[in-house]
Amino acid sequence: MILANQLLNILDLPQTRLKAHDAMAMASMSMKRQYDRRHHTVFFSKGNHVYLRLHKGYSINSPVPKKVFQQFAGPFRAIERVSLRLGGLWY
Repeated sequence: MILANQLLNILDLPQTRLKAHDAMAMASMSMKRQYDRRHHTVFFSKGNHVYLRLHKGYSINSPVPKKVFQQFAGPFRAIERVSLRLGGLWY
């Protein structure tokens, strides 16, 4: 009985793969829709005050332990707009 069920599962493999592919595509579309619903693109102009997010590997010299260290640095003043996403900073 167990061997018969395993044989049916092996013969049904292409259909199972198609179902898995469709499920992954639906999950991807759902995640994109949720992200787009909450994400707002922000553009900065010359003279705006901005904070920089410090990602892994970037830090500021501080006696505070890394575990509780701040995640943002600033405020900095934007001095020019390089592209839609990048800008020059001055502090």
